[in-house]
Amino acid sequence: MEEEIFNATGYEMYRKENGKLSIKGVKENDIICVNTGAGSDRMRIAYIQDGRIYCEVDGIERTVALTVRDNVLLFVDITD
Repeated sequence: MEEEIFNATGYEMYRKENGKLSIKGVKENDIICVNTGAGSDRMRIAYIQDGRIYCEVDGIERTVALTVRDNVLLFVDITD
């Protein structure tokens, strides 16, 4: 039995043939709510490349990934 996933992204969620979750409709200049590890922040998407979302915040590029945490699908800042 598949576990239930709550979609907190605001975009339509679907499962790819390989079983991974993905979303539809995300595009450049959209503003998304991103989990930063110390809360959340609204970020504007600069571009999307290789399955990663890149946002610019105060002149600094942030890398964002679609992630499932505790059965919740959300955007997470994974910038090194």
